[in-house]
Amino acid sequence: MELKNVETVLSLSPAQENVVAWRTDVAFGQLTCELRGALDVAAFARAWEHVVERHQLLRALLANRHVSKPVLVVRREAKPRLVQEDWRHVSPAEREKRLTEFLEDERTRP
Repeated sequence: MELKNVETVLSLSPAQENVVAWRTDVAFGQLTCELRGALDVAAFARAWEHVVERHQLLRALLANRHVSKPVLVVRREAKPRLVQEDWRHVSPAEREKRLTEFLEDERTRP
């Protein structure tokens, strides 16, 4: 990350520090939802970009390496990564399997 893309650096709250001390996956969260009906993918992507622009926490990274104390580094800009999968043609069981594998891959991706 380039320094010119750093908006601010924030200290962790005591609660966040406690969680970081004993968990390695603390900064990773996943959300899934099923959308039904027609979707304007470009509008959906723009909406997420606006949400990320508006909320610092969604642009924040946990810095816990090469620092004396972990901090949150808030980037000025961060583009959400939109992955589009169309699983309508597969069985519900296969969809569930693919989703489980996809989420695991995302959790373990550097």
